Amino acid sequence: MGCLVFGTVLRTKYNEKRRCTTNAQKKSLRELIDKAVEKSEALDVAFAVRRMLPPKAGDSFSFNLGEGAMYLFWVLISQHPDDSEIWYLVPDDGFSTSLVGSSDVEVPETDLCGPAVVRANCGLWAKLKSINAKGQRSSFIPDEYVNQARKVLACLAKGVKPENIKPKQEECDCDSDYEDLIDEINVARTALDKMLNG
Repeated sequence: MGCLVFGTVLRTKYNEKRRCTTNAQKKSLRELIDKAVEKSEALDVAFAVRRMLPPKAGDSFSFNLGEGAMYLFWVLISQHPDDSEIWYLVPDDGFSTSLVGSSDVEVPETDLCGPAVVRANCGLWAKLKSINAKGQRSSFIPDEYVNQARKVLACLAKGVKPENIKPKQEECDCDSDYEDLIDEINVARTALDKMLNG
């Protein structure tokens, strides 16, 4: 995800730079690019260390789901209680961070792995062997956000409203753009389920 973040930031900042007219604007842009590069390098180092270990909760995988499926990272959240080789994965959407619903966990931009939104209500179960064979371990999210996603899932399983929901998140649940986004994510989820579970 470090390279993806870096590339996106550079493209955005390059386009902004073309519009810069003053030295102050150019300096500010340079500082933003330097921070993005620094963050990307720190993320790459952290992930390189983590990648030497077996996959665990928080590890993020990417899959080539083909045309028509939204590109997402898929995060290992928890192992199945009856089979430790089966994991629950949820999408990690780093592109629609302005749309955060009540079943989502936001990873802020200030976090090394942010910005991202973990869509806890759009997950699926799959065997780790299949995940490793068909996906590429791409990044990770910190334990803090994995634990938040687990709490959201526990609430959803009990049929109760997740804790600490902000009014803006409840409003987002009814937003048509959010509903469209979740529909797109569910198309990707169905494609991934077919890929991993046949």
